[in-house]
Amino acid sequence: MTIWGWLYVLGTLGMIALVGIKCVPIYVNNYEIRSTLAWAAGQPELRDASAYEIQNRIQRRFDSGYIDNIKGSDVRVKRVENGRELTVIYEREEPLFGDVSLLFDFRETVFLPAPGS
Repeated sequence: MTIWGWLYVLGTLGMIALVGIKCVPIYVNNYEIRSTLAWAAGQPELRDASAYEIQNRIQRRFDSGYIDNIKGSDVRVKRVENGRELTVIYEREEPLFGDVSLLFDFRETVFLPAPGS
């Protein structure tokens, strides 16, 4: 293999490594958000709580988990049949190099059953 071949292979591997290094923390953060919403859906005391209290409790979990790209007030609480739906929709832009960025679009939804369900 020539030097140009090696440069191409190393450049490609470097680009893949750079994208991987940038993506992993974003997906770990999304996992924390998803697990916090799942935690909220499993809390019996939140079944009849107000939307403000649900958002406040989620914000406390976000604070303890070092989640700072969204707030508890970004969680939408919507009444649906037999309970409520907790939804968070957010985007995350991560600069890659120069004018090139990665854009991540997330939508997480969990169901919070009504009291007595």
